[in-house]
Amino acid sequence: MLEEINEQLVKAKERRLAKLRLVDLLACAREDIREQRERCDELRVELDDEKEDVEILEGMTLTSLFQYLAGTRDEQLEKERREYVAAKIKHEEALEAIKESEADRARYESELESFDGADEEYDAALAAKAATLDNANGAANRLEAIGQRSEELEAKKQELVEAAQAGRVALQSLEQVRESLDSARGWGHFDMLGGGMLATMAKHSHLDQARDHVRTAQLHLRRFRRELAHTDHSLQISIEFSGLLQFSDYFFDGLIADWMVQSEISNAASSCEDAVRGVRELLDECRQRLNQCDRELTDQEMKRQRLIEEA
Repeated sequence: MLEEINEQLVKAKERRLAKLRLVDLLACAREDIREQRERCDELRVELDDEKEDVEILEGMTLTSLFQYLAGTRDEQLEKERREYVAAKIKHEEALEAIKESEADRARYESELESFDGADEEYDAALAAKAATLDNANGAANRLEAIGQRSEELEAKKQELVEAAQAGRVALQSLEQVRESLDSARGWGHFDMLGGGMLATMAKHSHLDQARDHVRTAQLHLRRFRRELAHTDHSLQISIEFSGLLQFSDYFFDGLIADWMVQSEISNAASSCEDAVRGVRELLDECRQRLNQCDRELTDQEMKRQRLIEEA
């Protein structure tokens, strides 16, 4: 009878903890969406401003006339076009981030439906267990305490496992970014040495791949951050590649010198290395805490066995 009640309590607690995890993930996703929408509004204003700057220089205004006479109009127009494209890419990425977070929110909401009644099931199982306890029996109380601690450790371990899984996916995405950037940098050096159109096209292709990998990495980093929220860790890693991402729009227009492209690739690669290092450090922490959980679970099991043997 007691064994059956214990089994019911364990299952009810697992469902309750799974529900609480989803509730927390849903709250994080909703907060992400709120922040991303605010950011998107700010970027929309920035985009409109940059577009207006380009239109002013392209039109026959007094400002553009003075710059034309001073010989600086083309230089300024190039600068404004670059800033406009960078703002456009940032805005498009913000819109895409909102869509991804909204998809996560919908998934969490759908999964939560399967946990309706989990709190009530846990309360009922807990009450049934409480009714069986013999408060005069010290060994029973100690066994109960050991069992509760083991359940807490198992729940903590599961949270760390899920965080580590999300972190490994994020790390894999970042490593794909790094690989594409390394290839682009290699072709860029060849291009500067006179590699011709083939080298330019290869560089362009690898930067396009890097752009796609960056967007994927940003998605997985957001998910990693949400999972870490359950483990008392925080993820303060952001990737800013707007300077790099705009280059694909300029390559064949000849608006950016090769050395500028190489400089931006190097900056992006450095940013990627920082992100890889940060994620790896957090994964190491997750592994250390998982090992700690395993050691403590083993210790609790040994205590339980000794208590039963000596009772």
